[in-house]
Amino acid sequence: MIRKIYMKYKEELIIFLIVATIYTLISGIFFYKTTILYETKNTFDVILDSDSGVLFERNIFVENKDNNKHILFSKIVSIIAYPIFVISQFLSSKIGIRVDYLYGIGLTLLQIAVSSISITLIFSYLKSLKLNKTTLYTIMGIFLFSFPQLFMSLSIERFIYAQLSIILFIYLVYKNKNKENYLLDLAAIPLFGITVSNIYIYVLNLIIKYKTQFKKYIKHLTVFALTSYIAIITTNSISLLNTVTGIKDNTPYVFNGTWIEKIKMILFRLLYPSIYFPGNEITTYGVNGINYKMMQTDNINIIYFVMFMIILCLCIASIIINRKDDIVKLSAGIILFNIFMHGIVGFNLINANIMTIHFGFAIIILLAHFCKNIKSENIKSVNLFLIIVLTTVILSNGQGFIKIFNLGVQMLPRL
Repeated sequence: MIRKIYMKYKEELIIFLIVATIYTLISGIFFYKTTILYETKNTFDVILDSDSGVLFERNIFVENKDNNKHILFSKIVSIIAYPIFVISQFLSSKIGIRVDYLYGIGLTLLQIAVSSISITLIFSYLKSLKLNKTTLYTIMGIFLFSFPQLFMSLSIERFIYAQLSIILFIYLVYKNKNKENYLLDLAAIPLFGITVSNIYIYVLNLIIKYKTQFKKYIKHLTVFALTSYIAIITTNSISLLNTVTGIKDNTPYVFNGTWIEKIKMILFRLLYPSIYFPGNEITTYGVNGINYKMMQTDNINIIYFVMFMIILCLCIASIIINRKDDIVKLSAGIILFNIFMHGIVGFNLINANIMTIHFGFAIIILLAHFCKNIKSENIKSVNLFLIIVLTTVILSNGQGFIKIFNLGVQMLPRL
């Protein structure tokens, strides 16, 4: 039995181990010299608007400190994060290494595992498309080294867990094609509980699957509502459903510029960083200006931007060609929702790069579907283009993470 399972999922296991190893090696280089990926002296927004240091300092991964945007986050993640916290305390008392350093390593390894699972699930789905092997592995390389996947796998944040809930839901949609069961209603609970707004995917899937069968909507939404209510009540999270306060608190983060400004930011600050390292600058803060932050700007690499626009055009073509495929519809819906939420509405548009983890994988799925339709005699040309893209992705994000590393060594050296 075990051997049969191993042989069936051998490639998936290899992909998981390769991804986890690469990410662990990169994080190890950072941990050796700096704490910038997890401990930033309780300061917000040190790296590209990420709140890693504050989330780490307040230990939201274990303690009950969720808010109305992340109702069940701590409850779900603490199942694994709490043992890591306890083990870190125990090891610290035995070997004399600071507990925060050990805990930072532990949480990072957890995030790497979560990200590796997400990447493996995407690989498993893309494998079902019967792509050319070079095409498949090159596309997976682009995904592995893409900015959001690298950044959110290595920085202590909530986003990588939200991504897993989305990808797992999509994977279950693929596995349960043409079947009706309540598994997807249950899978929608982490969608809603980790990042409330992501529940749109569940609703979108109901629309795609059942169209005008309104009795189906009522049945499945009732199951979801009841199970979510039970989860919220049993975890004592009912007080966090104060969504009116949440909307009020979030209004300062909404960008209200002109449409020209918004379109520029959608392209440069939201879509472009879904693959390439965002444009940025190092600014000073503090009374004496001795501390530094990496802030997002519109100063992008034009060559990389041209490459990204070609990819975007291929994704649009993929949507048109594969418009009857449910996963393609879902992927298109995911991208459009994020453009609407962060671009048109303008929520956190100024620093939208941190939101790309919620839809970057959808671009990868659409790109793979486009390649699926390429005739065998033309696949070499497509593969050459993908290899060029992969090279530029590695260069862009390699240079960007070297900049983060140098900033960390200068500002937040490991003591």
